[in-house]
Amino acid sequence: MLLGRDYWLAQSLGFEVNQDGTNKWNGDDEMGLAIPQLYFETGNDVFQWKLGHFYSPIGYENLPAPTNFFYTKSYSYQFAGPFTFWGGIGTWAVTDNLTFDVGLVNTWNTLDAPSDHINTVAKATYRGENRDWYTAFGVITGAEFSNPAQFPGISNVWANRTRYSMIYSQNFGENCQWEYVADHWLGFQDQGTATQGTSWWYGLDQYLFYKMSEHYKWGGRFEWFRDEQGTRVGLGRRPSNPNAPPFAGNFFSLTTGVNYTPYPNFTVRPEVRYDWFDGTANPYDDGSKEHQFLFGIDMITRF
Repeated sequence: MLLGRDYWLAQSLGFEVNQDGTNKWNGDDEMGLAIPQLYFETGNDVFQWKLGHFYSPIGYENLPAPTNFFYTKSYSYQFAGPFTFWGGIGTWAVTDNLTFDVGLVNTWNTLDAPSDHINTVAKATYRGENRDWYTAFGVITGAEFSNPAQFPGISNVWANRTRYSMIYSQNFGENCQWEYVADHWLGFQDQGTATQGTSWWYGLDQYLFYKMSEHYKWGGRFEWFRDEQGTRVGLGRRPSNPNAPPFAGNFFSLTTGVNYTPYPNFTVRPEVRYDWFDGTANPYDDGSKEHQFLFGIDMITRF
């Protein structure tokens, strides 16, 4: 169960919200409630099966705060792909180094939509013998609603949407205290433009981490997000946010911060972030600026 300001990232159509997208559980307040996972799982050391509601395995960042180094989310996590699925997925550990995941799920972030469609999700992960590097490729494909932003001129039909993520992570340096991560991703939506063509979004997220000591770890993130037709960035925004799409162009963000972990179950995450946009509109400060500077900090306690 999730209670907080990130609830809107974990909501499912036909569960926390109605089929038409209107509120069901929550109001228009900043705080809200969601149940991002609710599943049955069984298996052994080789095969595992999961059935129900679970996080998307596609991409590097994830919804739970403890799984991410940074307090703020990347553009790719917020706008490039799904957050959760309803359906089933199986995992096959072929060897100690190679695993495959394959599943059938409903449409993105959906339990019950006006029109339900089966999507296929698949992922392959390979880890080096010394566990100092790994690579993963994941994809989700199937029929999705072609006009989620409700732009004029775009047909309101169900057509193929595909999104993939390719990750490479490498530890290096003395005692492997450095880690580099690259996440290249791409998505497209058939019949997603006013000319009934294909809309595209793609980019690259890069991370660099350095373990300074037992309790301190530094991190940096540079992101490029290309929203070709302006159909992705701004979707699902909070009701109080006036910055409505389209934002066709290139989004960039540069983030740096430290994780301070004085105890195994307690972490403080201060960070600074700079965003800028090269495109057709001003997406920041209520539509008045093409850049923004942010400072954020939070604390995580596990119990």
